[in-house]
Amino acid sequence: MQKARKKWSCIALAVSLAVLPMRAAAEEPTALQNDLDTPSKGIIYQSAFDLETSAGDRMQELFCFVQDSGFNRIYFDPSGQAEKALPQLPAIRIRPNEEKALEELSALTELLEENEISLSLVFDPFSLSPSHPAYQFVKTAVNYGSDIAAWEGENLRLDPSQERNLALAQWNLQKLLAAGSMTDEILFPSTAFLSEHQEQNSQIAQAQRMAAFLEGISGGGLSVSVRYDPLFAPTAQNGKRLATPELTPQTLVENQLADAIYPVADEQTADCEEKAECWNNWAEGLEVVPYLQNSSDDHYFSICSQIFLLRQSGISSVAVAGYEQRNRSSESAALLSFALLEESSLIPEGYSLQVPQTFAITKPDSDITISASSYYVMGTSNPNLPLYFDGELVERQTANGGFGVYLTDIPVGTSTYTFSQGAQSKTISITRTDPTQTSVSYLSKIVQSSMYPYYDEAVKVGEPISFGCTAPAGARVSATFQGKTVVLTQKAAAQSGVPASYSGTMLMPDAEDDNSTTKIGAVTYTLTYQGITTSYTSSGELYVVGKNTTLAVMANDYINNVYGNVAIADDFYMTLYQGACDYVDEVTDSHYKLRSGGYLPKSTADILEGAPIVENKVSAASFKVEERGESLTLTGTAKAPYKAYMTDTKLVVTLWNTNGVPENTSPKNSSLFQEISSVKNDDGSVTLTFSYQEGVKLWGYSVEYDGENTVIFAKKAPVLAESHEKPLEGIVVVIDAGHGGEDPGALGIAGTSGPTEKDLNFISAYASKQILEALGASVHMVSEDNARLTFEERMDPARNLRADFFLSFHHNSTEESFDSSNSFGTEIYYHEQQSKMFAENILDSITSANGRIPRGAYQDYYRVTRMTYAPSLLLELGFVVNPAEYEDLCQPIRIYQTALGVADGIMRTVENFGSR
Repeated sequence: MQKARKKWSCIALAVSLAVLPMRAAAEEPTALQNDLDTPSKGIIYQSAFDLETSAGDRMQELFCFVQDSGFNRIYFDPSGQAEKALPQLPAIRIRPNEEKALEELSALTELLEENEISLSLVFDPFSLSPSHPAYQFVKTAVNYGSDIAAWEGENLRLDPSQERNLALAQWNLQKLLAAGSMTDEILFPSTAFLSEHQEQNSQIAQAQRMAAFLEGISGGGLSVSVRYDPLFAPTAQNGKRLATPELTPQTLVENQLADAIYPVADEQTADCEEKAECWNNWAEGLEVVPYLQNSSDDHYFSICSQIFLLRQSGISSVAVAGYEQRNRSSESAALLSFALLEESSLIPEGYSLQVPQTFAITKPDSDITISASSYYVMGTSNPNLPLYFDGELVERQTANGGFGVYLTDIPVGTSTYTFSQGAQSKTISITRTDPTQTSVSYLSKIVQSSMYPYYDEAVKVGEPISFGCTAPAGARVSATFQGKTVVLTQKAAAQSGVPASYSGTMLMPDAEDDNSTTKIGAVTYTLTYQGITTSYTSSGELYVVGKNTTLAVMANDYINNVYGNVAIADDFYMTLYQGACDYVDEVTDSHYKLRSGGYLPKSTADILEGAPIVENKVSAASFKVEERGESLTLTGTAKAPYKAYMTDTKLVVTLWNTNGVPENTSPKNSSLFQEISSVKNDDGSVTLTFSYQEGVKLWGYSVEYDGENTVIFAKKAPVLAESHEKPLEGIVVVIDAGHGGEDPGALGIAGTSGPTEKDLNFISAYASKQILEALGASVHMVSEDNARLTFEERMDPARNLRADFFLSFHHNSTEESFDSSNSFGTEIYYHEQQSKMFAENILDSITSANGRIPRGAYQDYYRVTRMTYAPSLLLELGFVVNPAEYEDLCQPIRIYQTALGVADGIMRTVENFGSR
């Protein structure tokens, strides 16, 4: 803390020892000098007397908290008086005891003697609590009509204008300094030198009383500061107070009485930067150290946000109230620890959150044709100039000029709309088609996607091949396969040239090898229309399945959906990972029904040629204990499809087309499992059951293929480290910034002239990475340069690193026909049940931190949420098409708060996992 240190002379204190027994001879305080360029980061401790623990133990706990959390100063409040002005704080202590406070202060001083942590006393010298040695004496005098003091709740307040009270007040402080010899600052309330006699409360009189008081204090190198409650500290709302009964900073400066002022800050962050400006102007050159308070454990986000905003405003020193609350909450302590770090950039190099404040229509950016009767127009403007739409004033709900206008009842035909600001104007043309009229389209060629087979298809020898395509009505269409030509028939009469369906069949000819599946090739279609003959080749190819073999397919996508009933949307049966093979029991127009159950889309299946090896013959089973979990490897011959689930007592995995798995496998040295057993099922599958050890809860699992071997991995639950500063040490988090590269994602109010969705995704992900790493986590961003990635590239790192968490950052949008001004808030998506608690925690933490509306945590089927080995979420942080929310999303403080919420959600999930 930057302070101009002062010294006062030592004078003897003439105080009646009979009335005020001295506890100990005053020692010369040894001021602990901080680096003048080091901001003060202090925690305020109020004496709380727990009869079950000693003063030494309490101070050791405080000292460890301060060291772990990054504080460099302790504000010791021996009476709790400093926070009696804050009635919203819960009652967290019993009645203070003078002797106990001195014991604590003495014990704390011993701990601080060899450490770079400074000590301040928060002290009202004229306030007597019931435990003060002089309390009964003064109480009796007041009860008999003396004006020596006045009641202040249960305390008595000495009148500082009476000289006989000066020695008593000085003695009060002197004995504290004797116990706290490391004290280098005294923090007085601004009301300390106010008298009950209003005529004695001029600035000059108070300054004289304060100077006289300080003259009687024994100790060199002490710094003096004054705390101002919200009523007397100016804000953006009340401006600079010109008249106040308190000592003003101007008086403190003119009389060289203090080094710093401590304005008490409320929990509101909206005007924090304005308050900082007011305080700096009001301080008259004194250092400003905001005194940050909060009323509950849930408001530590506010404290962290205030520290961030104050630092942005040039104020780096803070005093944080509520040690008892923060010491009880590991999340609070950890996030506060990060907030106290020297400023680190949360915005990656090369990125900007700047929203243009110039007039532009960003959507539509050109004339458009639509079918809906409504459209949401977006744009930017100069916030200091009025904006007009067709001559009428547009009411903008933003600070930086972003706007949206919802057009309704757009008539059929072409309409024009004009926006203007100053000398600029922009007219857009919207053509709406008549939804009741259907126009006739004509064809002159075969539609490529209509030709069978569009995907690769397999037909058994002797079964019909159903050729088909869409071509102009009235044409001659034929299909040629293996030298044979089939003339296709138009299914229904139609006007010449309009799209028509054609079909025809032939039997699949014999195969060269009845014991295998063989690729034959594509089908050639020939179209003769209006005297022109054209040939086309089908996109897919045909395979012949021999008489003595069974069709088998392999899942070809990174993650493959298998459906229980294709007639029901999103009726998922199981997930297949790339390479899984199975027999086909039935072929439909668009799916293969698998032996293991469910329907695999043809688009995600490769037909296996030859005599496919689908049977998985297990020859060995080996169990292994790894750093981040435990695994069972089955040495086999094929990648078997599987279904798996876990409960509170077991992990169950069923493998199809598998045999040879031992009935029992010993999980040697396992900390997770008691036993691993298997049962052979009638359908050719085998079910393995991993029974947990007592008290164990599994974090997640995966079933993976290592060549032809199957690896079943069980993930250990992560735990928080004991350190307040690095609670996430040992925890691995993988972060994905959605879209990227040439894919901008959704365009916000500023279009391409301001941050797009991919920019906000990356910035939010990057900021979260910085905070998580500062808290000790090992964080991997799947793309450090915001590139466009495949799903495999996004998800593989989490699997390879055995991650504890996976987060994919996104921002939301709406259809252009919706009124986007009504869309706001945060949505979280998960798929696996084990991710539900994480989704709910993240939603609550993020929205509590940044004030955004929580829309909900929803179960869905986004691919990046389909991980079973770690909770995996897709975050939709806010709507970039809502003007107000877009500008809010582009505020650095919101990026910071969102990242705090991410870190808090992770810590809460780990901490609460065992109790779910």
